[in-house]
Amino acid sequence: MGVEVFVADEQSDHPVDAPRWDTLARNVLPLQRERLVTLAAGADQRVTEVRLTAKGRKAIAAALPLWQQIQDDVAQKLGRDRVGQLRDIAAALELSAPVPAAVRRR
Repeated sequence: MGVEVFVADEQSDHPVDAPRWDTLARNVLPLQRERLVTLAAGADQRVTEVRLTAKGRKAIAAALPLWQQIQDDVAQKLGRDRVGQLRDIAAALELSAPVPAAVRRR
């Protein structure tokens, strides 16, 4: 079961699927500490808005070409079919991971 999270910046607001609260917190909180995103209260208590900062947009712009090069290198070495298999395996492992009790209580 996933939750709907709205990711926003000055250009757009769009929902993304965030299947795991623990994964979300593990990824968002360090970004907040580095001032790449800001967190703000949403329309009600169940919603926290995650907004990309100008620093965050610059970091993405710098990282994207490097990330794409690595993706291309791995696909070239393994082949697109094997890369797809790896993604399927990773998704299955994430879906089967238990949610820690501390996260469930939030």
